[in-house]
Formats: sequence, structure tokens, C-alpha cells
Amino acid sequence: MQNIRKQRISICRKIFTGRYIPNTINIKNMSERDILSKAIILRNVEGYIPNKYRESKLTYKKKEIDQEGNIVKQSKVDCKIIDSNDGKKFLEAIDYKAIMQIKEFDYLYKKNELQICIKDVLNGDKLIEIEENEQLDTIDKIKQELERLNLPVDTNDYFIKKAEIELRKIL
Repeated sequence: MQNIRKQRISICRKIFTGRYIPNTINIKNMSERDILSKAIILRNVEGYIPNKYRESKLTYKKKEIDQEGNIVKQSKVDCKIIDSNDGKKFLEAIDYKAIMQIKEFDYLYKKNELQICIKDVLNGDKLIEIEENEQLDTIDKIKQELERLNLPVDTNDYFIKKAEIELRKIL
């Protein structure tokens, strides 16, 4: 991680998220990915670097999953809201229930075309998130770039999601 820490932090933020699913769903025999595919995320973000800011939004993520269970493509729809408490009331009004809360600090580092976000989950793990961009436009290119950095990371599952890790803890 020393390689990463030498780079300049371009973003530092604290994120509180809640995952909400319809009350009508029976999650007993569902996988974590199936449960989360039905979830709406309520986010409250407080930024510290480069500027102080605060934003709240509702997010729905649509994922394409291959036969091995890997996420091969993901898209999302965001809806900005004025206040996360209003978002919570809205979700409860349409009969959604909270299934978990996640608190994390994010530190975004940039090196050339690569942007690495270190996610420090409260009472949990440290995860790395790398987004596609114009130069790193495939999963294979991102994997190659990550391997070039020679970081001490677990490469058994490139697609692990913090929500899945946290959901396993409560199921």
C-alpha cells in the first residue's frame, strides 16, 4: 500500500449507506447478489477533500451477471434528494425495509489514467475499487494494471462487493 500512499489523495469522503428492499420479498433462499439486485441504496455522502460538501441520493444498480456469478456489466440510476431522512421516509412509505447499514471512508488516489478508491469499511474490511475509463475500458485491462502495481491484494474475487460481505454477516 506504500505505492498508493505516495500518491496524492484527490478525494476523501465519509459515506453512510442503507440498503432497502421491498417488504414482500422473502430473502430466505436468495443469494446475496439476488437480494442486492432488488435493493435501493440510500446514500449520505460528506466530502472533506478537495472541498467540504454534503449530498444525499437514492441509487438503483442494475447488474449483468455471468453464469459463474461474476458481474460483467453494471449501470446505475441516481436520484438526488435534499435530505437522507426524507429518502428513508419515502422508502418506508412505498413499503421498503432496511436490511443493512454501511459506514465507510473513501480515499481516492490517482496515478496517470488509473484511479484507485480505497474503501475503509467501519468494523469491516479495506477494499479497492477501480472504475473503468477511456484507457482502462475492460475488466482485463483493469486487472493487468492492478497486477502491474504489485499491491498485496487478494485476487480470488475481483468482483467482491462490500454490500455482499456485510449482508453475509447478518444472514
